[in-house]
Amino acid sequence: LISPEEIDVAEAIVRQDEHVQRLCKDVGVPVDQIACDGWAIGYDPDLSSTSPGRFQQCLMYVCPEPHANLYAHPLDFVPVVDTLTGKVKTIEEALKASGRNRIKPPWTRYEFLPELRARAPHNIAFDVGECELISVMFEEPFPNATLSLISFMSLLLPTARHAVSCPEKTRYGLGNLANSLSLGCDCLGEIRYLDAINISNSGKANVVKNAICIHEEDAGLLWKHTNFRPGGRSYSVRSRKLVISFICTIANYDYMFYWNFFQDGSISLDTKLTGILNLHVLAEGEGTGGFGTEVAPRIVAQNHAHTFSLRIDPMIDGIKNSVVVTDVVPLSYPTGSVENYLGNGFQAVKEVLKTTAKGAQDYDHAYDRSWTIINPNKLHYATKQPIGYRIECKNQPKLIPKKDSMIGKRAPFAKHDLFVTPYSPDQYYPSGKHVPGTTKAPEDSLENWLKGDKNIDNEDIVIYLTYGVNHLPTPEQFPIMSAEVLTVNFKPSGFFKNNPSLGEFQAHCDLILRLNS
Repeated sequence: LISPEEIDVAEAIVRQDEHVQRLCKDVGVPVDQIACDGWAIGYDPDLSSTSPGRFQQCLMYVCPEPHANLYAHPLDFVPVVDTLTGKVKTIEEALKASGRNRIKPPWTRYEFLPELRARAPHNIAFDVGECELISVMFEEPFPNATLSLISFMSLLLPTARHAVSCPEKTRYGLGNLANSLSLGCDCLGEIRYLDAINISNSGKANVVKNAICIHEEDAGLLWKHTNFRPGGRSYSVRSRKLVISFICTIANYDYMFYWNFFQDGSISLDTKLTGILNLHVLAEGEGTGGFGTEVAPRIVAQNHAHTFSLRIDPMIDGIKNSVVVTDVVPLSYPTGSVENYLGNGFQAVKEVLKTTAKGAQDYDHAYDRSWTIINPNKLHYATKQPIGYRIECKNQPKLIPKKDSMIGKRAPFAKHDLFVTPYSPDQYYPSGKHVPGTTKAPEDSLENWLKGDKNIDNEDIVIYLTYGVNHLPTPEQFPIMSAEVLTVNFKPSGFFKNNPSLGEFQAHCDLILRLNS
């Protein structure tokens, strides 16, 4: 992992380098305004062949004053530092190779609005104990366990440009980059906070105060029905959700994760992408080449992708579980036939995934594909079908880098949308334990876990869900980007006897319906 301390060290190394100072001075940048973001280099054969090191390529900016938006002022060169030696290893000067003159940074300021504060009601329905979270949002608690553990395992961020200096962000550890959250700014209402403890670069414990926020929010209408007859009533139930959230920052980007627990037994994960676009400077009259968007004069934001891997260790009323893939399929019988007279017939076609040979799955929009985690040993009293929870996710774009590319090899989890493997205590990281400095995924990685055609039916299983977005920047996302929301839903499917929210408070509204003569 590249620790937060190393990112700070990289910036200090760059600022003190005489060559960097000279390059900045050439385009009118004072030494005290030099800033950079260190990005870990996944693998570079030129660097790795000379000597081992912990390399970061540093994207250069001008910071006109403390707390200014430095990303609006990109510079035209990229130093590569080695934090082991504390020196600049090399400086990538693309303009020098092309024979062009240096490009001065754009000086137009693009700052942000001040924060907006709001107030929220204080009647909460949860409590936090020493080692557990107790919610009384439900009239009765969940009758059976649902999920043993869900965790974020990997994030792939490839850029569109095919140059060597435009690779992916490699592993930093999201938890290591967690923000300390504040009331009225990051969370609203009656808040309970939890601290996080990480390991620093020196091996010491690093406490992040208020890293996790727990609160409740109104979530609109949970359900409603209106009796349309004269004198009828309208029944409405408001929805409230328990929200558990944390936020982490990786250089210019900020990732916000929100677990939402609803009164009808549904669980959703909202991943919100915000922060500042990765920006580069253009020369006068230079185009983007189709790899980005000129969001301001001579400032280009690169096209890129965000791909997440979510590890799901289910426990649907027990350890022995299976996964069912469901496609909504039109009937094959022709219109006018006895079996499909009006031509509108369709049905849900289900298949239990039996072995790891079927364990790599892709989302199919044409059939509205979903996956349900079931317990084949426990049947619902009415449907006589196994109880389960359905996974729904529409944010599953295909991997754009070629599968035989270095990015494709190093991120096997991005090649498919869902993977099912037997549980193993040693199998945790889908791209392997040590990602930086590799050219391909190691033996201990997801693709190899699927080999051998192992049984995944009625077994202790683990699911890896891949989701993300292809990000094509727009000027409206500059100088700071409004949150892009990706959602994964976990919905009960024959898990409860009936609607578990029936005990919630109902608002009765008398209606007067007038009938026209």
